[in-house]
Amino acid sequence: MVALHVGEVATIRELRVQDPTIAQKLLALGVVPGARVRVVQRFPAYVLQIGFTQIAIDQQIAKAVHVDLNPQGPETDDVS
Repeated sequence: MVALHVGEVATIRELRVQDPTIAQKLLALGVVPGARVRVVQRFPAYVLQIGFTQIAIDQQIAKAVHVDLNPQGPETDDVS
């Protein structure tokens, strides 16, 4: 996740979160493998859009969210 720039869209591949409480919260917010995510902001916290939901996570959690970059284009940049 940390390699993405603002506006880029990716698909979540896996979560490598050690704390089960944080993992449960992320899953409840839609941060699940296969979900499409757009980076809205990177500083001071990462703000991610997944569907119609925006969440803020710190850099440590962002490092634990592994993604595959999606090609940009009008047909691929919609995360809803």
